[in-house]
Amino acid sequence: MSLKKSLSENDLLSFNRIGVAYSGGLDSHVLLKLVTELNIDKKKIYAIHVNHGINPSANKWESHSKRTCEELGVNFCSYKLDIPSNSTEETMRYLRYGKFKEWFERGDVLLTAHHQQDQTETILFRIFRGTGIKGLGGIPGKREEKGLLLIRPLLSIDKSEIFNYAKKLKLKWVEDSSNNNEDFSRNFIRNNIIPRLTSKWPSLNKALKFLSEESVEKNSLLNEIGNDDLKSFEAKERIQLNKLNELSDLRKKNALRCWLESHQINPSHKVFSEIFDSLIPAKDDSSPLILLSGFGEKKWQLRKYNHEIFLLPEEASNSDISNININWDMKKELNLPTGILKVSKAGGRISEDLLKNNIKVKGRIGGEKFCLEGISKSHSLKKFYQENNIPPWTRNRVPLIYLDTRLIIIPNLWVSEEVLASEGEKGIDLKWKDKLSF
Repeated sequence: MSLKKSLSENDLLSFNRIGVAYSGGLDSHVLLKLVTELNIDKKKIYAIHVNHGINPSANKWESHSKRTCEELGVNFCSYKLDIPSNSTEETMRYLRYGKFKEWFERGDVLLTAHHQQDQTETILFRIFRGTGIKGLGGIPGKREEKGLLLIRPLLSIDKSEIFNYAKKLKLKWVEDSSNNNEDFSRNFIRNNIIPRLTSKWPSLNKALKFLSEESVEKNSLLNEIGNDDLKSFEAKERIQLNKLNELSDLRKKNALRCWLESHQINPSHKVFSEIFDSLIPAKDDSSPLILLSGFGEKKWQLRKYNHEIFLLPEEASNSDISNININWDMKKELNLPTGILKVSKAGGRISEDLLKNNIKVKGRIGGEKFCLEGISKSHSLKKFYQENNIPPWTRNRVPLIYLDTRLIIIPNLWVSEEVLASEGEKGIDLKWKDKLSF
């Protein structure tokens, strides 16, 4: 495909706004120039510049980019990053795309200037780091991330064609000196590995392009099989092991991979092996837990309980309300560190008389006794939790409702007989919504 044919008006006319990720460098400048040459209202075109603030010339690059956009007659939007020290390439990418999402609105599209050599570089980087079939697919030409639609129209274009186009039109662009810093893995691959490989195998880019296309096709097939398996046992935030174990080992691993990827989690081979070798066969009473990293800075934990695997946000076991001891006006919603408690008057099992009493909300500290409706004696709350298979990490998150000194309600679970609505009474209910489910 030639550079001129990489973009068409028909591809872009349906979008409200057309964004171009614009650094001021060669590739993004050529892409922005190509977009402006289409028969599209320039008021719809936006150059999105992210100032990383790392290079001493960063502000000069931003000024250059702004002037270029003024000359081209397109909108210019600039964002500055606050990058933590010792940030990785992945962290900086996450922060940069976060700014793209700030600009993006429904009905928009964002174009990036990734080209054929970027694809080669990405695939090699993933091979050296260790990757599976999905990673071999490289950079997708079109991708919908949460809150962002990305299209990379130059992905099949050779870098030399981009350079020749820029020279022919006498375009001016900025040169990022950090591209020569080989402490960055991608720079090392670009400056040292790829030139040596292409000197021996000139068709390297085409070969890896074929590998990428084959990998995308095979990964799509695996996803289709995995998602069909997941639908058969309705996996969302948990997976039943008895259902998972009905599959062959290969399909079991594939289904679990699809499940995690649906939450934007791509564990390493080492972590994936730990899930199968340690977590799945572990006994429930050992409280097995594996920490996972999702997209960007998102952290997760994988737990096993009662023959099920649970995927939980990292904060699932971090919030402690054991020190909570509050007099609660039940007419008002109560916002706690772990969730929100409120009264529902749509009819329920609890007597409305409770609204007139001295109600306390406390956190669980252990040793609580509770008398369940229909049972004459109080029993350990811990025993009720165990007998009803309430996962351990949720038990300390749920507030306990007291009438004076007596535990009377565990929201969403149990109500003491002494506060039940009488026959014919409309009644109320208590609704507890854990923040993990928001």
